[in-house]
Amino acid sequence: MNRIKSILAIALTMLIVFSGVSPTSMSVMAKKSSSGEKSITLNYSQYTLKKGKKVKLKATTSSKKKSVVFKSKNPKVATVDSKGNVKAVKKGKTVITATIKGTKKSAKCTIYVGSPVSTVSIGDQQIELNAGQNYQVTAKVEPLDASIKTVSFKSSDESVASVSESGLIVAKAEGTATITATADDGSKKNASLLVKVNGSTQNDKDSKDSKDSKDSKDANNTNNTNNTNGTNGSGESGNSGGSSESTIGSASKNSDLVTLTASSNSVVAGTTDNTVYLYATVAVNVDKVELYDSNGNFVKAMEDDGVYKDSGDDMKGDQIYSAYKRFVSGNNGRYSYYVKAYVGSEEITSDTVDIDVVSVMSAENREEMTAADNAIEEVTETLNPNATIEVKKTAVQNVLNEQKNSGNIKSVGTFDSESNVITFEYTDGTTGAVSLEENTIKSNGTGKVRNPKGSGLWDTMIKSESLAPIVRNSSNTAGSIGKAIIYFGFSGSNEVGWRKAYYNDEVIPELNGMGLTTTMKEATLKDFKAMSAYDVIVFSMHGSSYGNDLFMCTYEEVTDAKDNAYYADLIKGRVVRTILMDGKTYYWAKPSFFTANLGVSALNGKVLFSETCDFMGEGTAVNNQFSSAFLGRGASTVVGFHNSVLAIYSRNLMKAFVTGLASGKTTGDAFASATATYGVNDGHGAYPILSGSTNTVLFTDDFKNGSFELTPALTEWYHLGDARTITGLAELSPTHGKKMAILTTGIGSSSSSYDTQKNEGTEGSVLSQTFVVPSDASTLSFTYNVVSEEPLEYVNTEFDDKFIARLLDTNGNLIVELAREEVNTSTWYEIFNIDFDDGDDTVYHTKWKDVSYDLSSLRNQRVTLEFVTFDEGDSVFDTVGIIDNVVVK
Repeated sequence: MNRIKSILAIALTMLIVFSGVSPTSMSVMAKKSSSGEKSITLNYSQYTLKKGKKVKLKATTSSKKKSVVFKSKNPKVATVDSKGNVKAVKKGKTVITATIKGTKKSAKCTIYVGSPVSTVSIGDQQIELNAGQNYQVTAKVEPLDASIKTVSFKSSDESVASVSESGLIVAKAEGTATITATADDGSKKNASLLVKVNGSTQNDKDSKDSKDSKDSKDANNTNNTNNTNGTNGSGESGNSGGSSESTIGSASKNSDLVTLTASSNSVVAGTTDNTVYLYATVAVNVDKVELYDSNGNFVKAMEDDGVYKDSGDDMKGDQIYSAYKRFVSGNNGRYSYYVKAYVGSEEITSDTVDIDVVSVMSAENREEMTAADNAIEEVTETLNPNATIEVKKTAVQNVLNEQKNSGNIKSVGTFDSESNVITFEYTDGTTGAVSLEENTIKSNGTGKVRNPKGSGLWDTMIKSESLAPIVRNSSNTAGSIGKAIIYFGFSGSNEVGWRKAYYNDEVIPELNGMGLTTTMKEATLKDFKAMSAYDVIVFSMHGSSYGNDLFMCTYEEVTDAKDNAYYADLIKGRVVRTILMDGKTYYWAKPSFFTANLGVSALNGKVLFSETCDFMGEGTAVNNQFSSAFLGRGASTVVGFHNSVLAIYSRNLMKAFVTGLASGKTTGDAFASATATYGVNDGHGAYPILSGSTNTVLFTDDFKNGSFELTPALTEWYHLGDARTITGLAELSPTHGKKMAILTTGIGSSSSSYDTQKNEGTEGSVLSQTFVVPSDASTLSFTYNVVSEEPLEYVNTEFDDKFIARLLDTNGNLIVELAREEVNTSTWYEIFNIDFDDGDDTVYHTKWKDVSYDLSSLRNQRVTLEFVTFDEGDSVFDTVGIIDNVVVK
C-alpha cells in the first residue's frame, strides 16, 4: 500500500466521521467506486475476541458474483478460513484482509485477542443544557484490561444536540436527544445519556445575570460575573475566584510514584482556548488512573493510549496518563483536581492542581469598555505632548469621571505622582490605567529621570543566595552554548529604529559568534508564556510602578480577540489595559502574570536580565516582586534595576553581563565585570541588583547526565524539537536507571522544529551535548533503540525516516558517525502496544543496540555528541529514537 492510498483512506474515514457515521459501525471501505469500479467492505473494522472464541467477517462487494479471499497477517494470533470465520489462537493483534479475487481491492479488520468490553457506563443519566452550551461526556469501559477501551458517540437528533468523536456535546436547539456511547471493539456494549436542551442561549443568560447583578456588586469585587461558584454539569464545583494565585502543577503526595500537572492554571470558558490538558506521570506500572475533582467526584479516566485527538495523550506506553477538560460559559470559579492511580487494591493519590475558569465578558460590558476607551483615547491623543502633568491629569480625570457618571466605568482610582499614572476599574471588574508620562528615548520607563544620588554599597547591589554552582547548559550543537531571547517592547519611530539597530548590529551578532544562539521578538503576553524555551532571557522595554505594583510595559495593542484570550489574566488583575499619550491602549503585565502562567519549574536554571525601569521598585525601598516571581519559577539568577534607568547604561550593562556569561564566567563574575566597566549606577539614581545565585554558568567542560536521571528533564543537554525523558514505552524500559531520553519526529501535541541547516528531512528533533574529552578518557558508549511506524509497508520508498548519532568538532564538521538507522536499510522487528497518533497501527523497532567508540585520539579536544531523528518524505508516520546510558570514561 503506498502513502497516497493511506492518506486517501484517512481522509475518507474523516469524511465519514464528520458525516455523523460512527467509525465503529461503519464498514471498512476500499476506494468507493465510480460506475463499474469494484469495491469491498467488511462488517467490522476491528473486533476483540477471547482466546478460542470466533467471529464471522462478512464481506460485501459491488459485484455479488465476485469471490473473496481472506488472509490473516499473523495466524499465530488468529486464523481465518475461506468463509471469513476468524478464530482467536493466542493473545496479541493481527489484521485480517479480505481481497476481491483477481483484483487489488481489499478491506481490513484488526483482530485483538484479549479482553472484550463487558460494560460501558456514563456517570450521568440525564443532563440539562441551554442552547449554545457545551458538555464533555465521558464513558467508562470495563474491564480495566479491555483490549480496546475506546468508544464511539452518536446523537439521536443532531439538530437538538450534536456530539463529537471525543464526546463533546453541543446543545443546538430546544428538545431532547439521546447520546449513545458504543464500545469500538465490536462487542456492541453501550450506554446512553439523555440531553434536554432549553431554548434560551447561555449568552442570553450570562447577559441577564450580569445586568441583574451589576449594581449590587461591591466595588472591591474583582469580577462581577466571574467571582461566583460554578458547575460544569458533571457535579464538579468551582470555588470563588478570590485573590489567591494558583500554580501550574504541584508536588504529589506520593511524588516518587505519581505527579499531576496541568497545561495551564487558567482558562477562558466559551472560547477556542477553553481546554486544559492534565498529565499524570507514574513511576510504577498501574492498572488504571482516574481523575477526580476536589469533592471526590469521579471526572474521567486518564489514558496512556497515544490517541491525542481523543484523550489528549501524546504517546502510548510512556507512563504519562492524559485527559483534558473543556469549560463552557458559566463554569466560572476555581476547579481543583487530583488523580488516583491503582496498583491492584492499592490507591496512590496525587496532590491537587488548581484551574481558574472565567467566562468572556458580556456584550454589555464590552460595549461599555469600548465607549470608555474611545473617550479616554480621544482626550489623550489630542493633548499637547508638551503640556504639564497637571494639565494632563486634569483632562484625564475629567473624562474618567464623565465615563463613570455614564456607567461605562465602575470607579476611578488615585493619581500616583511618582509614576504619573491614574487607575480606574471597568464595569466588568478589569483594571484600566492612563499613563501621563511621555516615554523618552533616554530611559526605559515612565517614571521621572531622577537627579544624581548615591546608589548604595556593593553588598546592597547583590542579593545572592548561598548555592552550589549551577550549570544551565553544558552542551549544544557544535560550538553552541545555549539559546537567548530578547523580548523587545518599544514603539514609535524615535525609539524602535536606534534600539533595534543596537541589538541587530551589535548584540545579536556578537552573542551568536560566541555560541549563544540569540533571537529578538516583539514582547507579547503570549510569547512571555513560552520563555522557558530559552537559557538566557532579556527584557528590553519600558517598565513602570505605581503604589506597590510593578509593571512590564508591552507595546502589544489591545483588541477584542486578545482581550478574550487574556481575559483570565485581565479579570484577575494580573494584566492591566493601559492607555498612553499616543491615544492607544496596551497590555501591561504584573509579576503575578508570570507566576500564574509559568510552571513551577519552567525557568529552572535560567538567567534573566531586565533592562526595564523600576524592575526592583523605586524610591528608598527595594521591591522584589518581579525577581521573586521568576526565582519562584526556578530561575537561577535575575538581574534588574532599582529606579528609572538610563537606556544607554542598561543596554551596555546587559551586553557586558551576557557576553561575560557566554565567555564562561559565573553570573557573579559577569555582573562584577559589567559594573566595573560601566559603573555601579547610571549616575541618575538607578542601579542594578542581582538576585539568586552568583555561581550559575552557561556551560562546562565536563560531560554530564548521560543517564538522563537529573531533574528537570534533559538537564545539561541541548535540544530542539520534541525531545524528552520517559520512564518506559510499552515493553521498552530504560537500560540503566529509571529514565531514558527520546527524540521524535513530532508526536501528539509536540511539533518538531529541526535545525534545517544540514538539509536533513522535513522535520525532526536534535539532542546534543558539547564537552571536552578528558585527558584520561578512552571510551564513549551508549545504548539506543529506534521505533517507527514506517516499516514494513514503506521500506524501499521515499518515506525513509532516519536516526543518526555522531561526533562533531567545534566547527560542526563530522568526526565520526556512531550509528545510523533508516527505514529502508535497517532490520525491523514488530512491537505491540505502541501506537503513535496519525499513521497506522503497526509499529516496529530495531531492538536495543550498544555503541562503543575509542576516544583516545580526541583527548583534551572539545567535541559535540549529537543525536538526530527526522522525517524524510512526509510528516504523517512517526519515528522515535530512544537513547540511554551515555558514558564517557
